[in-house]
Amino acid sequence: MCEELLNSLNDYEKSLAKRLIYAGKNEYNKGDVIISLLSQIDAFGMVLSGSVQAYTFTKDGTPVLLSVVEEGRIFGMSLYIMQKPSPVEVISTGKTIVQWYNTDKLSELKSDAQNVIYKNMLSILADDVQNMNKRIRILTKPDIRRKVLSLLNMYEVKPKEKFSIPMDRSAMAAYIGTDRSALSRELSNMRDEGIIDYYRNTFVILR
Repeated sequence: MCEELLNSLNDYEKSLAKRLIYAGKNEYNKGDVIISLLSQIDAFGMVLSGSVQAYTFTKDGTPVLLSVVEEGRIFGMSLYIMQKPSPVEVISTGKTIVQWYNTDKLSELKSDAQNVIYKNMLSILADDVQNMNKRIRILTKPDIRRKVLSLLNMYEVKPKEKFSIPMDRSAMAAYIGTDRSALSRELSNMRDEGIIDYYRNTFVILR
């Protein structure tokens, strides 16, 4: 399940690296805190099943959704590398299994294999930056409708086909920087105007 980290290693190196970086596995229920705000973490995680959400908070305590991490994706790597108190809180959105990794024992690998893993880690971090840039572009849209469409376009696979997003209404609202009631009104208006259709977290963009 950590192929993204071990890409370009041979089979022997992969087998050894998996043993060296494995740091345990945990199961979480909906709402469980996986990484606490201001905590120090000693490993980064991969979602084996389920999904997690990363939040920060405004001065008045309002949660702001930063990212949604789905099955097969890695989270917490930048926090692990920086070794500073976490500026975010990561919670489970439902029944979730997380496998943890750290690089403390990588020195037991040959230097070439170590370099490959570190290069892969940089690639993962670059993807995280790209995803954050997508969210910034959403937040800079001038109104809720365009924010919603930008968010939905991130998950649409084929035009006019149904797709699901890993967020409920509260998470959607937090992600695009609005409140839930305003989001619900805009979604209803967009459906009435034939722009989208939806049921719960399944959507289709009609035009």
